[in-house]
Amino acid sequence: GVGSASVSAMMQELSQTYGVTMFVAVLKAANFRSVGLLRHLGFSPGNAADAKKYEAEQDELVMVKSASARMSRPPDFANPA
Repeated sequence: GVGSASVSAMMQELSQTYGVTMFVAVLKAANFRSVGLLRHLGFSPGNAADAKKYEAEQDELVMVKSASARMSRPPDFANPA
């Protein structure tokens, strides 16, 4: 709920205001909640080149998402539907 809405809003801001074209997360593979959040937001596992580029350690995952991939609009908490 709140976590995915917050991250989604930040990603939209970074994309629209600052021209960010790629989002990358490096996280511990055992962090199942974060993996679930990133999957929910449309991230997918990176490849071996991504792991090397972002210096992921052996127990870490790299997940990526293009800013051009569809991003859901974060909920408007001030005006709930």
